[in-house]
Amino acid sequence: MSSSSCKILMQNKYLSELKKIPASGILSPFFMPKFVFMGPQQNRLTFYAFFICRLAVLIPILLSCKKEGREVYARPGGPVVYNSENSGKQVNEALRYSRDFQQAVPDQVMDKIGSSFRIPVNNGPLALGSSLDNKIAWLYLEVVNTEDIPRKITLTTTHVRCDRLELFGINGKKIVRLGDVSRSTPLSSRPYLTQDFAFPIHMLPSDTTRILMRSTRLLGAMEVDFSIFDESDFLDAQYFGRNGDIFNLAFVLVIALSALIAGLGFGNRLMSAFGTFLLCTFLVYSYVLNFWDGFELPPFSGLQSYNLGCFFALLQGVFFHPFGNGILNSYGISFPIYRRITVLFMAANAIIAFGLLVSVPWADVAFGRSYTVLTLVNIACLVFVTGTVYRKRGEKWLLLIAIPIFAPTLIRLPMRLFHFSDQFYAAVVAPNIPLITALLAYFTVKQLLRQLTSKAELERRLTQIKMEMTDMRKEEVQKIGRNLHDQLGNTLASVLGYANMEIPDLKQVQSLLKRAIQEIRFMSHNLVKDDDQPLSEKIATVIDRFNDFSAIHFRFADYSGGKTDRLDEVQQQNIYLIIQELLTNAVRHSKAYEVVVQAFEYETSVQFTIEEDGIGFDPDRETDGLGIRNMYKRAELAGLRLTIESSVGNGTNVIIVAKYENESNHSG
Repeated sequence: MSSSSCKILMQNKYLSELKKIPASGILSPFFMPKFVFMGPQQNRLTFYAFFICRLAVLIPILLSCKKEGREVYARPGGPVVYNSENSGKQVNEALRYSRDFQQAVPDQVMDKIGSSFRIPVNNGPLALGSSLDNKIAWLYLEVVNTEDIPRKITLTTTHVRCDRLELFGINGKKIVRLGDVSRSTPLSSRPYLTQDFAFPIHMLPSDTTRILMRSTRLLGAMEVDFSIFDESDFLDAQYFGRNGDIFNLAFVLVIALSALIAGLGFGNRLMSAFGTFLLCTFLVYSYVLNFWDGFELPPFSGLQSYNLGCFFALLQGVFFHPFGNGILNSYGISFPIYRRITVLFMAANAIIAFGLLVSVPWADVAFGRSYTVLTLVNIACLVFVTGTVYRKRGEKWLLLIAIPIFAPTLIRLPMRLFHFSDQFYAAVVAPNIPLITALLAYFTVKQLLRQLTSKAELERRLTQIKMEMTDMRKEEVQKIGRNLHDQLGNTLASVLGYANMEIPDLKQVQSLLKRAIQEIRFMSHNLVKDDDQPLSEKIATVIDRFNDFSAIHFRFADYSGGKTDRLDEVQQQNIYLIIQELLTNAVRHSKAYEVVVQAFEYETSVQFTIEEDGIGFDPDRETDGLGIRNMYKRAELAGLRLTIESSVGNGTNVIIVAKYENESNHSG
């Protein structure tokens, strides 16, 4: 075989495989792996240079494809003028078809070909409607042998959307059955050992061969895509193409199992969801490539060869949404409403899949009426997830990986309007499930490594926090002990001294006892636990307590619109403890008349201000007695920003800023 013939052969094999692969398997050469893995610091000039170079390659392809798309070797609805140069060409445009004769036999249909059969609008795959309307379509094709020698050619079509194909030869008024192949036909019983529907046709020299075909579709949309090969070319294409199919399937399966095992081993939900989704993709992909043909299904199951692909596609729809939600979670993005919506779509896919599994009467109708909608919903969810990650986190590579999943449909429609052949579709937007799989695997592994690193850092940080909290508790206990010894102990010792005098000074004893009682109240209030209350209530409660026993007037005003209570629990607890320590210092040291605590809402944070009009202090001097070191440590542990401003004679102002942990904290 010549090199040019090999090139034509493999191009058409590529086109044939293209029609079988769903939109999720498309990747544009505009986004090749080298560009996808480019680091975020690359100069924009690199991108523009790459883009211009790619256009320089694509423009000649566009022009050649336009020329190829207008090449005439068959007129619409007319005979195919066949010779060796046309081996591997699509012949859909030369077909005539009808869906009006559901119960007719070939003899009855033959007389209606000229009057009742329609002509396709282009040479692309021929869509024949839904099986819910009609399960049978008739097709007619004429092939003219222009050479003076007999030829043996092969008529073939993919059957992703065709469950059975019967061929009849028309010789004058006589009809001869040429072949009958269905999904359940074993390979050994087919004209060729191939999963495609393929039939040998013997053509006489300078003769016209007339072929009548009956296509049957039991569930879903019906579609055929016919090509004609020289038999030797067809066998070569099947050999090379099938080996490539097996390699691609094995690649996807290995990645899927590896991802699932890694996800379960590391306890990572994103990786587990990716592995499960990829296993479903493997099942769909293997069905599209016809590897399930002739497979014996359990008799107790409602699944048959014709609806197995529908079942796999529904499973893929079920497990896509956990993967999408896992992507959002891995970036710390929370959309509770979106998650609830995806649960509904998961349930819809699962219910229909279960109906197919147990063969309930309504399952076929439910699938036929809803599958297109569910597929569009999945694509919309993919756009939402990748677009949200890009918008909120600036992650563009995931979006670039996802664009080719829905881009082919957008590219193919206008391409046909301008008469471009499907060679452009194969050359520029060629389906490559393994490449898509590899890119998604790279992205998911990157997220796993990032999460594992974050987890290790978090564990290290938690250990450090525990140690620091232990030190702070020790300091608190020591501080309470010092207060009991230095203040309460000394006060009670003074009471005892005044009481044991020959003439007890009862007035002084009474004053010292009041001071001791106030100190006991003060320490007991600081030890009260309010962990079950929201922050605003805890602050209001502690303000009331201080007003009970202190001459200072304490006030609290919350202008945050309730946002203080939606802060992280750790932030709330440490803000409360810092404010409590500041109030304690005000009572003991400030000699203030008034202390005002306020909370304000800002776009990305809540800000607390604590102001008092006391004597102030010098922040540059040693302040261990004021507990300032512990306040700063608490602020650091809770991710707060603490600012203390004071000077002698001018009171003290303290600002605490708490940023929202994520978007959901300040949503309505």
